[in-house]
Amino acid sequence: MTTDRFDSTKVTLVARNLNLEEEPVAACSRCRQEMELHQPDINQPDRLLGICPDCGDWVMIDYESASLASVLELPRFVTVKRRPRLALAGVTRWSRQA
Repeated sequence: MTTDRFDSTKVTLVARNLNLEEEPVAACSRCRQEMELHQPDINQPDRLLGICPDCGDWVMIDYESASLASVLELPRFVTVKRRPRLALAGVTRWSRQA
């Protein structure tokens, strides 16, 4: 039997607290530019995605109160090389059921 194999990559996640009284605007930890804030889920207004317009870094921001937010720095995109997809044993054709 043949299976797909994927190479694995280790990533480091950085989480930090943001004191909104000291730093009211989320700034990029790499280049200190002000993040562009996006609200991906209208049902969770306290959770935002910050994207740096300068270096392209991404962060998730979770506002816990009016003065405190948790920030999770997302890893930079990496290219992971995949091995070619192998056919499943015994499968010669895919068909769509009507």
